[in-house]
Amino acid sequence: GREEYVKIRRELKYPVDKNPSVPMAIILGFQQYLIMFGAAVAIPVMLAPNLCIKSNPNAMGKLLNSMFMVSGIATLLQVFFGIRLPIIQSGSYVYFNVAQGLMSNYPCEDQYTLENGEVVDYDPNWQD
Repeated sequence: GREEYVKIRRELKYPVDKNPSVPMAIILGFQQYLIMFGAAVAIPVMLAPNLCIKSNPNAMGKLLNSMFMVSGIATLLQVFFGIRLPIIQSGSYVYFNVAQGLMSNYPCEDQYTLENGEVVDYDPNWQD
């Protein structure tokens, strides 16, 4: 009962009601940032070819900026209104396959050929 609770509490480095020191908090925050950074950059980079913006640095920059902006908003919502843990939110790979599947229905112009202004190698009903 009570003795076991006190023993476990003494073994914890940072119990729920205690805060780490400022230098440790900075190190832990930087660690969270590095973990978030990988997903926040990887998802837009992997989606760029299907969005037809792989060779457009301005559009790619806007996509990356959008990812970081939404990650920041989600983090603030999590910290102030969610479960209030100081965890950086980032993109999720859960919807990645769905997004790629939806975008594969509309190939980029360089994936089909135009002859006299008409599409030759593109069939919008290829799934039928």
